[in-house]
Amino acid sequence: HYKIKMWDLFNLFTVPDDVFAQNYIWKGSYNFKGRKQPMTLTVTSFNASTGRVNATLSNSNMELLLS
Repeated sequence: HYKIKMWDLFNLFTVPDDVFAQNYIWKGSYNFKGRKQPMTLTVTSFNASTGRVNATLSNSNMELLLS
């Protein structure tokens, strides 16, 4: 039985250096009741010294502010 450490998991993926740059936009989707719904994640601010990220998760029906 082998346990995967979180750091090992992160090393499996290549993440762009500017992944949390201000105004960075990810477009994707989620499934709701069997239907694919579009979703956008927009980074509204990022403080590199503290690692604090503010972002907005939105679709056509709602907007969720994340901090």
